[in-house]
Amino acid sequence: MKERNDYRIELYRGTDRKFFGTIPFLPIVQESIESLLGHSLLLKSIQFILLQVPEEPLPMEYPIVENLVPDFGYTYIKVYQGNFLIYQHPHRLYDVLTRNLRRKLSNQYPEENWWGFRVDVLGMPQVSALRLNPRVSKLHSTPSITGNREILPYAPGEKPKFQIRRLVEEEPPTKTLADFGVMSSQTTGEMPAGGDKINYNTHSLLVKSLKPQEDGEKTTQQKNVAPKITESQDQVSKAPVKIVLARSLYQNLCHQRPLSQTVEEGGFLIGNVYGDGDQENTYLLEISNALTAQHTGASFLHLTFKGDSFVEVKRTLNQSHLGERLLGWYHTHLFAATPSFGLSSIDVELHFSTFTIPWQLAGLINLDGNQRTLRFYVRQGNKMVLCPYWVIDERH
Repeated sequence: MKERNDYRIELYRGTDRKFFGTIPFLPIVQESIESLLGHSLLLKSIQFILLQVPEEPLPMEYPIVENLVPDFGYTYIKVYQGNFLIYQHPHRLYDVLTRNLRRKLSNQYPEENWWGFRVDVLGMPQVSALRLNPRVSKLHSTPSITGNREILPYAPGEKPKFQIRRLVEEEPPTKTLADFGVMSSQTTGEMPAGGDKINYNTHSLLVKSLKPQEDGEKTTQQKNVAPKITESQDQVSKAPVKIVLARSLYQNLCHQRPLSQTVEEGGFLIGNVYGDGDQENTYLLEISNALTAQHTGASFLHLTFKGDSFVEVKRTLNQSHLGERLLGWYHTHLFAATPSFGLSSIDVELHFSTFTIPWQLAGLINLDGNQRTLRFYVRQGNKMVLCPYWVIDERH
């Protein structure tokens, strides 16, 4: 459904959930996307598709702003500049509408604790009576209990014939950045304003030292390390995960590997895990390869790693990469990178549900024509934060 200026948002207010009025749809969505991308969309056109995919449970935030047609919980956004597609990505409706709507309603009506909304576009169902009056009881009464019986799986004193215990993850060996030819005082990160607690964006610095060599240019040992920055070295040193990867892999991902400009692609990151000898309770990961995933499922919303995908990567590790481990996953976004928008909420949900070891990574490659930006994220508490990384020459 293409966006039109007369599309509206119906609002319902308060404990009695009475119809309150309508507000324009496009300004709310446009403002949300501008916040994600970090620039104005004033002279650009927006296309959206509301998807009949039920929204997942959302965090309880006040005031409560409830989607009254929850079967339509996702949207696919495209942004055009003239005839050129400059951005496309799926989003939860929560990300591009609900959150911004909550902020506006909270500022204008701070005394109100509950709002409901329906996007009034072609094909959108009406709000059900139950949604507007949740206190309506069901027709069937709760059946009465006429008796009960306790079921015991074992006789008194009997125990199961097997035991279940948690496998303890072995502590990885320890290494430092110096072991990879990187001085600990040299960093690759910068701290953009706002965003995550620890937020690094290394690409803009790395590309300056990783351009293809001109004819006759001499290779210097200093190209093994990244440029210095002025931000707090202490914040970089305390990052939960630091990463090193070979220059050939960086060049492959950022310049040479064929990647689709129309469909998101992804795969697995493999390599070695070390305890960071420079900082307690942190890790140092050496990425040796990024394998394209096999047997994946793809849709507007998800890049799905099926069971066969993990079987295949395990087989590859056992046959061709003995001693290395699955470090995480990576995928592409088909638009330019911005400091304010990295992983989408859909990406974060996939990572939290599939890659459960604290040091496992989510790699992200933003594609913008011939320009690519590579970033890595790791879990920290209930969110994902950027990791600093260093590009090094292969060791002989």
